[in-house]
Amino acid sequence: MTNQELSEIIERIAANKASADDLRKYDAWCNAMQDVPGAELPSNFDEKQQHMWERIQHTIDRPNRTGKIWFPAAAACIIILVITGTFAWKHYKSIPALQGNAVQHLADIAPGKHTGTLTLANGKQVQLSDISEGELLNEDGARISKTTDSTLVYQADIGSNGAPSLSYNILSTANAQQYQLTLPDGTKVWVNAATSLKFPVSFKGMANREVILDGEAYFEVAERVQQPFIVKTRGQEVRVLGTHFNINSYTDEPFVKTTLLQGAVKINEQVILKPGEQASSNNDGELSVSKVNATATIAWKDGYFDFTDEDIYQIMRVLSRWYDVSVIYEGTIPGDKMSGRIRKYENASKVLDMVERTGLLRFKIEGKKIIVMKY
Repeated sequence: MTNQELSEIIERIAANKASADDLRKYDAWCNAMQDVPGAELPSNFDEKQQHMWERIQHTIDRPNRTGKIWFPAAAACIIILVITGTFAWKHYKSIPALQGNAVQHLADIAPGKHTGTLTLANGKQVQLSDISEGELLNEDGARISKTTDSTLVYQADIGSNGAPSLSYNILSTANAQQYQLTLPDGTKVWVNAATSLKFPVSFKGMANREVILDGEAYFEVAERVQQPFIVKTRGQEVRVLGTHFNINSYTDEPFVKTTLLQGAVKINEQVILKPGEQASSNNDGELSVSKVNATATIAWKDGYFDFTDEDIYQIMRVLSRWYDVSVIYEGTIPGDKMSGRIRKYENASKVLDMVERTGLLRFKIEGKKIIVMKY
């Protein structure tokens, strides 16, 4: 991108006329420039950036006529830049901070980590953060290893003859943990915080590849036409051959939600989802299907919180699992919907500060508690 094109994009962002492609290009440029601190910049770059920021701040501070608080596209882009430590924050400290009270806290709370616990068929537990990369063990015809990027990998049927004995392992994460797993058929699974996934050590000789999920996970299923893949959760049974989808089945959420990104899945033998659709079922087993932003549902595996029209109770359930905190609500709490995309590998105070800047709520951190109050 030339300096002239960059200047024009910044001017369109400042005028609230930027397209999605403009924002994508600007964000990509900001990320690329982190590694080129001495690069030549457009003329009057500081002034143009300053003007852009002031216009975005004015937009955020101005109430929406519907009473619904949201981050406009341009504002959301710059908010992401600030909180993720990209170029605009790292190299242009003259850009003013948003006005508002900082989150009150006696001690900040660090984000979660990439770790978990593997429970073997004999009941032995392995803390995955305590082991180095390489082969862990052989169990019932499967070789289990940990890769350099801390992914647990099962390679099935190593040196086994006939069908192995049916035994199960469980990969579990506590609050403030997540992990990645490759199942013996090559299926990749990303396991979110406070989740357990029970799976066979080998799928050999089984009519179906069946796993049991409690919590949230994203699946990229290896295709085996003659051996369907089934995920059982609270209130849903998801049947697939080969596809990409996310399941959220936390017990503290009012709905079990399956979101399809690629391929097709059948829910409870009732409906077949298309990409971009989400099946929600309540505790009474009632099932509904809606169109959603499917990529937003898997932002958690890529290191982001992505909230779309969610109230503070929904948001805080997500944060409580990732930061391993309890949440206390004081007084009357606004039920307004909010949207925003924020990096999850930040201390809790930074994330809460971004929510606080909507002007709806205030937060206080006390130890492992977050207190939510009306602004």
